[in-house]
Amino acid sequence: MSIQPALSYRFGEKPPAANLIQDSSLRIIEHKGRKGIHLPAIRGRFILPEHTVNEPQGSLTMWVLPLQDLYPAPRYPAHAASNPKFSLYTFLSDRENVRDTGPAQFSLCYDAYWHPGLSAKFHGGNDLYWQRRRGAVAAAGHFEMHRLHWYQMTVTWDRPKGIFSVYANGVLVATHDTTYPSPLPSETCGLMLFGGNPALVYSDIAFFNKTLSAAEARGTFRAETTDLDAGLQESLERMYEGKGLKALDWKPDAAWKESLALSLTKKEDMLAFYHQGSLTSTHVTDEGTRVTTPSLDVYYSLDPSKSDLDPAKVDVSRTYLWSRQVFEGDLHASFDFKILKPGGLCLFMAQASGMQGEDFMKDYFLRSDGAMRMVCWEDVRNYHWEFYREMLDVRNDLVSHAVLKNPWFKPVCFQMENRRWEPDRWYRFEFLQEGDRIRGAIDGITVMDVMDNSFDNNGPVLRSGHIAIRCMMRTDMVFRNLRVMNRPDVTIIKA
Repeated sequence: MSIQPALSYRFGEKPPAANLIQDSSLRIIEHKGRKGIHLPAIRGRFILPEHTVNEPQGSLTMWVLPLQDLYPAPRYPAHAASNPKFSLYTFLSDRENVRDTGPAQFSLCYDAYWHPGLSAKFHGGNDLYWQRRRGAVAAAGHFEMHRLHWYQMTVTWDRPKGIFSVYANGVLVATHDTTYPSPLPSETCGLMLFGGNPALVYSDIAFFNKTLSAAEARGTFRAETTDLDAGLQESLERMYEGKGLKALDWKPDAAWKESLALSLTKKEDMLAFYHQGSLTSTHVTDEGTRVTTPSLDVYYSLDPSKSDLDPAKVDVSRTYLWSRQVFEGDLHASFDFKILKPGGLCLFMAQASGMQGEDFMKDYFLRSDGAMRMVCWEDVRNYHWEFYREMLDVRNDLVSHAVLKNPWFKPVCFQMENRRWEPDRWYRFEFLQEGDRIRGAIDGITVMDVMDNSFDNNGPVLRSGHIAIRCMMRTDMVFRNLRVMNRPDVTIIKA
């Protein structure tokens, strides 16, 4: 039995009245059995004069058709010359200036940047993840939308419990920060909602007086879809539900050589690393090297007016362990890790070098800053894999993985697993690069299998450099049994 909405706007059946369309002409578009409205002007917007978003519990569904592929891309100043919000695609907002979502106290939008990508927020302000005064927001992370495919976006909320979610075609893609100790605060939004973007066609919008369950969200999509795309559904379910992940099938041949092997249980093992950032976070124990980074409170307390530490230059809340050794050619790196308490983020960097392959640790000044910018916003190229992600601005209700190629900020892979991290158990990490193919596995299950490309305007396939383990604030993990193997591209006669 289908769930009846409390309020609905059937754009697929009846276009909005003329006084509900502003600053744009109106087109009616039909595609794959569904009709919708299209506002071709960048300032164009439609008005929903009533909604139920301010109810304690509820849901909304809306159908959107992207007329172009929506995927993260680099942003340059010239792109914003005429439209400062050129990368933002707003589905709904309580601001009549629909692209100005910062002050909006409710918005559902897609930002064509690395992440969070798709987000629904119920609190005014920008960057609600990192402000001291945090607010309710559900983030998808690394969401992509394919042109000329209908998507039913479903937003659900339970304000008293602090539970906020977004589904795409019945698949859960965004949640609130599940590691926050208490419900994040939400705010009352405006009386009307607005939407409109020339890259999108909008169809039926409905509001429900209950928080739809996952099964109800999927059932609503199945009942309303006019053209079920099996390939798109398989992609969503694989990426966000971890369906169909396979074991890593790899055995090294005789050309592979062991280049580094450390138990990480001896103090002398630390001589193999350059420590960057928080120098007091690393401790060698009998079971492995423990990295315990400071809390968010320490991060927020870094005030250059009250300390000799300028957080713009030296960040003591995060840490890197850089291999002093450089590895060339194909690369296999593995280690065991254990999570001692939830929260935080750990990433692995591979093939890290200067912009023309030089050894940045020898040729450049050694950096002391533990901040993120060295990973992806500076002149050190690398692949970075966030393999443990329970930070506040990422999808953290289940295990998720994100891989980028830097400093081009190229998204390489996003993958979720249908499980949660368990504390006090050992996991096995593996990174494998053979030629242009890059794979990654946790406990032998492949969570990344991608091909890099030297000819897509994102630099060459990276083939040499340092490796690093980096932990963000509020991380507490133990590492052991680091092993690195490589298969060089060339034969070195004399070094």
